Amino acid sequence: MNDELRRLSDLKNKFLGVAAHDLRGPIGLIKMVADSLLLGGEKIPQDARKKFLTDISQQSDYMLGLLNDLLDVSAIESR
Repeated sequence: MNDELRRLSDLKNKFLGVAAHDLRGPIGLIKMVADSLLLGGEKIPQDARKKFLTDISQQSDYMLGLLNDLLDVSAIESR
């Protein structure tokens, strides 16, 4: 039983590590795009601004999915 608990704990830790790593990319993209829009938004063509905002929306959806998965794991673990 102890080995099984250790194995499950290791799996959980790997999952959390992957999730944290996978959140860095979208957060970095959102930060970069938001900074670009803040610094030179009026100089950026309308179609490029729309693309930037679409990227922010898509990356936010991806992060929400990851966070929901993390919450699901947490709920399962607390049972």
